[in-house]
Amino acid sequence: MNAQANSDPTAAAIEAVFGGRWRVWLSDTGRWWAAHTDPLTAADLATGCVPFLCSHQPDELTQLIHAQEDLHASTAPTSPSRHRPILPQPCQPTPERKDSCPNGHTHQ
Repeated sequence: MNAQANSDPTAAAIEAVFGGRWRVWLSDTGRWWAAHTDPLTAADLATGCVPFLCSHQPDELTQLIHAQEDLHASTAPTSPSRHRPILPQPCQPTPERKDSCPNGHTHQ
């Protein structure tokens, strides 16, 4: 992942909201992606944290990152519990159905 400043103003704004803990970009296919910049622990993964997220809109991606931040915070022993609504799962098309994902999006 490139550590340089993001040239897309929307992506840079999302990254700033999360203190650089996520790298954000708009793919050539028009999907917004985010990658967690720090390695996830076994506890993070067991809680449902994922290293990559995607969505069709930057606002939706921001919501997905917020949900991941809440999950990540719940694995920290000194972090207070925070409650947010459960948001759609990150895009992860299955090999059997490469054209769909848990969010109901169609992928090409």
